[in-house]
Amino acid sequence: MDPSRPSVRRERWRRTARQVTALFRAHPDVFDAQVAGRGGEDGPLDGQQRGHRARHRAVLYGVHLQAVARAVDGQLLENGRDFYAPAEKDLPSADALSAAARDVVAELEALRVAPAIDPYSGPAILEPEAAGVLFHEAVGHRLEGERIEDDDEGQTFKGQVGRPSSPRSSPSWTTRPSGGRGASP
Repeated sequence: MDPSRPSVRRERWRRTARQVTALFRAHPDVFDAQVAGRGGEDGPLDGQQRGHRARHRAVLYGVHLQAVARAVDGQLLENGRDFYAPAEKDLPSADALSAAARDVVAELEALRVAPAIDPYSGPAILEPEAAGVLFHEAVGHRLEGERIEDDDEGQTFKGQVGRPSSPRSSPSWTTRPSGGRGASP
């Protein structure tokens, strides 16, 4: 065995995977359940410490639980847990993974029968990064020239050059003279 390669106790993980997936199989409304493991190098990494350059490979282990259920209205529901550690011994035990699987199942079963929420139209407070991503996905892609010309893409703004993109009553973000941001009509 190559000492530089991470070693994994495969039989232990096979037993653990069988134990955890048996918990999923005991629930008929839960399907496509899986337990997957991974151990490998995430490198090479370069670093510098006390004036010396160092090059090493980081080893990362992971265990992933995932399951799917279908809500009474037909919507697919996914749930899972991911665990990462720098050493195999630091990953959760079989009992801890079983507890996590029971939590995944309980959450899926609760979501499966939960009433669908009513549509919401109103204000929302978002962190700056989330707001930027939302705006980019909702509006930005539709403003890209190559997408406007593509018949297979949304063409919301095709032929709209020089015209307002939102009603005057919609607030827009501006920079105030004091340098702060705020909504203004």
